[in-house]
Amino acid sequence: MKSVKSWKCVVVLAALPIIVMGWVLSVPAFAAQDDFPNKEITMICSMAAGGGRDLLSRGVARVMSKYLKVPVVVTNVAGAGGVLGATRLYNSAPDGYTIGPASMTEVFNQLMEKTDYDVRKCIHLGRVQSTPGFMYARADSPFRSIKDLTKYGKPIRYSAFSYGSHDTIVTMIIADREKWDLRLIGGYKGAADATLGLVRGDVDLSGSAIVNAREHIRAGTLRPIMVIDEVRSPNYPETETVVEWGYPELVNFKADTWFLAPPGVPKERVKILEDALRNAVNDPEFLEWAKGAGLDLAWQGGEAYTKVVNALFDIFGQYQPIVQKYMKN
Repeated sequence: MKSVKSWKCVVVLAALPIIVMGWVLSVPAFAAQDDFPNKEITMICSMAAGGGRDLLSRGVARVMSKYLKVPVVVTNVAGAGGVLGATRLYNSAPDGYTIGPASMTEVFNQLMEKTDYDVRKCIHLGRVQSTPGFMYARADSPFRSIKDLTKYGKPIRYSAFSYGSHDTIVTMIIADREKWDLRLIGGYKGAADATLGLVRGDVDLSGSAIVNAREHIRAGTLRPIMVIDEVRSPNYPETETVVEWGYPELVNFKADTWFLAPPGVPKERVKILEDALRNAVNDPEFLEWAKGAGLDLAWQGGEAYTKVVNALFDIFGQYQPIVQKYMKN
């Protein structure tokens, strides 16, 4: 009996180093898994460089990296009205190392065509910006308001980098109701490029956030003729709002930009990313930069904004037949 006990003691003592060694080796493994982030994070911007989304992405990435302690690198994946970039982001590994901005454009594309992504399944980190869109005309054109467009009596060409941009959707809806002969001209890489098309005289109208047209307005080349907001812009007090024109529901198409991650990112990593995004948006350096860039910041956390994103699908559904009509033409 005594020899059996001795044998058991020998086995346990012999196994102890293996057990201890296994425990020691497992600690760094778990630590490595929880050491997030430990390499650079890719921020996929699905619009071309130089536009409003690209500008915001680079501003956020620069300051967000300060809180994550790793570089945040912006990669432009433009094409198909934002579908290419959105698809790459959606299909990225769910490890938290790929994030990107989104807007109503992604919702539109998903509703209007078959896409390989689903915005509703993504993880929404928070809204960063909510800015009114504008409609612009050349300063030497006869257009100063919606009234001038309504009585023009000729086809009106509009530069559209995406059928799903907020401003393009609003233009379609108003043109349909006001009975303009609206002709959408595509092929532009982004909002900045579409604005340049208007500057060159390729088209009669364009629309986007003010960041894409501000310098042209200052130069006297373009003028804003409508703003998608409840109140007039303090910088352009003569520009009428969609509310003044009897379309208060179109305020829903203000240009919100939020950031998201692919489906399946662990909650712990989502929290780290959301905290870093929130801190970046409230960082004094970022606030000063955003003011100079003319960005309208409006932070809203991921959980709350997820509900807004889901509601966008219902809001857009009301206008889907109008948009489909223009897409067929």
